Amino acid sequence: MMNTFATGRSNDIVPVIAVQDISHLKLEYSTEEANAVLNISGNFFCGQAAGETAKWVSDRFPEMLRDRDSVSTNSADTSVNVAPHWEETVTPATISTLSSGEFVGVVADDPRQELALKAFHAKILREQLPVLSGEWLPVVQTVNKETLKEHAQQIRKEVRDIVQQELGRMSRDGVMGEWVLKPEV
Repeated sequence: MMNTFATGRSNDIVPVIAVQDISHLKLEYSTEEANAVLNISGNFFCGQAAGETAKWVSDRFPEMLRDRDSVSTNSADTSVNVAPHWEETVTPATISTLSSGEFVGVVADDPRQELALKAFHAKILREQLPVLSGEWLPVVQTVNKETLKEHAQQIRKEVRDIVQQELGRMSRDGVMGEWVLKPEV
């Protein structure tokens, strides 16, 4: 499996792994193999997760350098000190509180076509379908019990015909003919 992942991109293979939680991956593979799979992946998408998974996802997002103000007050003076500070852009707490339909992720770009924004936090918006005359779908054809019965009988007949045709073909084959049950006389 690891060879497939490692050489996939150069061979136009796009492996996709979906796991509920990192612990599930570690149940199926050793911790070493699971970590290798996780670390070799260039793209990932994550919905609400907690624990080790939330921490792993959070660590994959770039940190941002922000100015942090600190105020010092004494009896004679008040001073404001501004110092740069690295902050997480997505915290494990953010990941563990994502709502339904909300997800975060990072995508890998191509050296020939670089992406300006590789990390994202998005939400899927459900589109409301318009209601047609009080019904969701228009009636195309009205079907009664007799029509359903005729269709079922036709399907059964077609299945019997296919089975008989295949049994005949298999009976004529030297190897497969041994597997066909012959009716007792």
